[in-house]
Amino acid sequence: MAVASDGGDDDLKARAATAVGVLGRRAVVVLAVGIVANTLLARLLTPADFGLVALGGALVTAGSFLAIGGLAPQLIVRDRAPDAQELSSVLGLVLAVTLAISGVTAGVAVQFGRDGTIVALMVACLPLLALRAPASIVLERELSYRSVARAELAESLAFYAWAVGTVAAGWGVWGLASGAIVRAALGSALMIRLAPGALPRPSLSWRRVRPLVGYGLAFQGTRVVMFVREQGLNVGVAAIAGLSVLGVWSLAFRVLQISYLMFKVLWRVSYPAMGRLLASGADPRPAVEGGARVVVVATGALLCPLAGSAHALLPPLVGPGWDGLADVVLVAALGIAAAAPQSVAVTGFLLASGAARTILLSSVAQAAVWLAVAFALLPSLGVIAVGLGWLASSATGVLTLGLPARRRSGARLWTQLAAPVAFTLLGCGTGYLVGTLGDPSVPLGLAAAAASLAVFAAGVLAAARPAVRQTLAVARVATGRGTGPGAVSAGGAVG
Repeated sequence: MAVASDGGDDDLKARAATAVGVLGRRAVVVLAVGIVANTLLARLLTPADFGLVALGGALVTAGSFLAIGGLAPQLIVRDRAPDAQELSSVLGLVLAVTLAISGVTAGVAVQFGRDGTIVALMVACLPLLALRAPASIVLERELSYRSVARAELAESLAFYAWAVGTVAAGWGVWGLASGAIVRAALGSALMIRLAPGALPRPSLSWRRVRPLVGYGLAFQGTRVVMFVREQGLNVGVAAIAGLSVLGVWSLAFRVLQISYLMFKVLWRVSYPAMGRLLASGADPRPAVEGGARVVVVATGALLCPLAGSAHALLPPLVGPGWDGLADVVLVAALGIAAAAPQSVAVTGFLLASGAARTILLSSVAQAAVWLAVAFALLPSLGVIAVGLGWLASSATGVLTLGLPARRRSGARLWTQLAAPVAFTLLGCGTGYLVGTLGDPSVPLGLAAAAASLAVFAAGVLAAARPAVRQTLAVARVATGRGTGPGAVSAGGAVG
């Protein structure tokens, strides 16, 4: 992640690192609350309930991406700020699309009784999410992520409070599903309040939005693939192995958010930041390589204790009935460790440099591999097949994104990432072995996490000490304990 502006490259790299820190702190709080809430919900609901909510959540995510995300990229990175008429036209279009999606979903879903109605209730939040589109564009364009983080933190806390409270009160899965409405309404209201003037009267003008749609189609092609993959995976798992197995996968994915939240933060900031850097004419190679070094160290530090402790720690936390949960968490974590550092470092660069088609083709290949492996192995292996599909998909991404990024930027990523990734895998394996020394328990899980992290730390300090120093320097800027151009120069550019 790197950014340029009138204040100079180093000053804006610090701004971008600060944005990551703000969003990262929000993610840590949400993560901590989410761990507690999901543990409680896992005891109050069944795996089938989680599987049903996963279907609704996939539709909400896909609908918001398809309706809202495609119009934003060009407005965020272009030199000229969007005017009131453009924002009005964007709001009008996304409201029309989200209302249509919600209506069609409701009409189809109610034919499937209670389960379909629960899904329709979740998808009904889409028009509420659409209301924040202009405010989000304005805030992200200015890298005003402090305001964005405040709104998103409040909506997440409200969601978990509502979900746990209503489920405990006897609402069952309806409480978890209705939390989507609460979250969307509160988050949009706060986002609009924090971006004054960012709720124009909606209007429909194809002339104004047509240039944005043309640019956004290539950008959103990846989102379409993600929708097909996620929804296809959910439907396929449910059809082949049942809703209970889908529920186990859904909870496993929630556990993996412990690491994935960091990646989402970096992906989110990297696109507008890298767009500003390229617009300034700066060499992208230091930003891409520096970003990869930072992310690979941070990835190992998060994944090793998480995956290494899974077999000892998760069973006593979530209770009985979640067979295969720890296995799929471990296998999927290995896939994240192998692919995420490169993906985070190069995705923003490729998008900002006009290579959206490259990312689209890579996403198609990754989705095809994931679904093919998962569906082929599900009948014999159960939920762990989904994790193996993720691992195979990650290997595909390493090849299909790494080579184009090297051609365009000159960045040499694989040689820099090999040692830290290897020690991440070794650390996860060490934690797994420690966790099998006795019956699952919290003390044994904590011991496994400590052993996993110790092996990783010793390895990267021996083989990749400069990357560790760079990560710590960037972390100081992100947390506000190191400021100014000197601090950023010490840490290098964050890709």
